[in-house]
Amino acid sequence: MVRHKHGRRPFKPFTDALAAANENENAPQPYCIDLPEKYVDYEVGQHPDEHTAAAMCAPCPLLELCNINARQQLPEHGVWGGIAWVNRRQAHLLPIEEKVVTLTVVAVDAGPASTAIAGVLEAA
Repeated sequence: MVRHKHGRRPFKPFTDALAAANENENAPQPYCIDLPEKYVDYEVGQHPDEHTAAAMCAPCPLLELCNINARQQLPEHGVWGGIAWVNRRQAHLLPIEEKVVTLTVVAVDAGPASTAIAGVLEAA
């Protein structure tokens, strides 16, 4: 038996659809195939909001399969199945405190002036 990250198996209909897309250009193709960076390459705290993530994937013929796979696999980050994922959690479900902490880390790394901003955020 093959072990997968976090002990979760990929959703077989999704992996089968991806394999078919790779083997046959006439098979339904993932909408993100030509722009993968748009779906996974964004700065910490700058992930798409819930509505943007859904709109990014809306035209994809594999949307439902990808969504089921993402909910099983819990991707580290990126937009999968119309949902933005951050640290294996659905971004729109993160508590506001976690969003502030993420922004604080980014602000602290920006230099001395942002240390004051981080202090304000922590005090809030």
